[in-house]
Amino acid sequence: MNSKIYSIVIIAVVILVGWLLSSSIMNSNHESHHNIIERIKHEPYSEDSITVSSVTHLANVDTISVMEEGKQFAILNRTHQIQSFKCTECHNIPLEELKNTKPEMGEKSHWNIKLEHASSDVMDCTTCHSNDDMDVLHTITNKPVSFDESYKVCAQCHQTQFKDWTGGAHGKRVGGWAKPVIRKTCVNCHNPHSPSFPHKLPSRINTHMMQQRAKK
Repeated sequence: MNSKIYSIVIIAVVILVGWLLSSSIMNSNHESHHNIIERIKHEPYSEDSITVSSVTHLANVDTISVMEEGKQFAILNRTHQIQSFKCTECHNIPLEELKNTKPEMGEKSHWNIKLEHASSDVMDCTTCHSNDDMDVLHTITNKPVSFDESYKVCAQCHQTQFKDWTGGAHGKRVGGWAKPVIRKTCVNCHNPHSPSFPHKLPSRINTHMMQQRAKK
């Protein structure tokens, strides 16, 4: 009888010690978790405190500094990438006069460009390109815009995408996420004359899914 009581007491002690230990560990984890959350909430964060940089990878990248929506960042130099810039090297007469030149002069440049941006009732070449100065673009209020900052022309109609771009949610960055911030502009990803991306078929057709859809 005494041995049974002794065994019960031992088991009770083991259970009690186990409960006390597990309770202590849970409280410790809770306090640790609480402390981490409090530190995240109260410790100030500043981008200037980040020491990682991608400068060494961008030494040969030609950029221009811009300020948009209260944010300063860099964009790629566009004019240095255009092989035929300046435009006035070829365009020394107005567009309308150039259009009326005799066909025997041969095929003209840019005739292979098909404008698939908006209907002809909304826009044509001179909506963006200036008829007076071919070396710049222009806004709908006829304000000159350099080819480097062509995004300003796009932003007139695509304001939502423009704000997402300045905030970093739309488009791509050069050199990763580390500073300095260098963003690709609209024309680095989109063809301004035909900005929509072409539809692509998947590399592997899911025949099972196609069969399931056909039954519906």
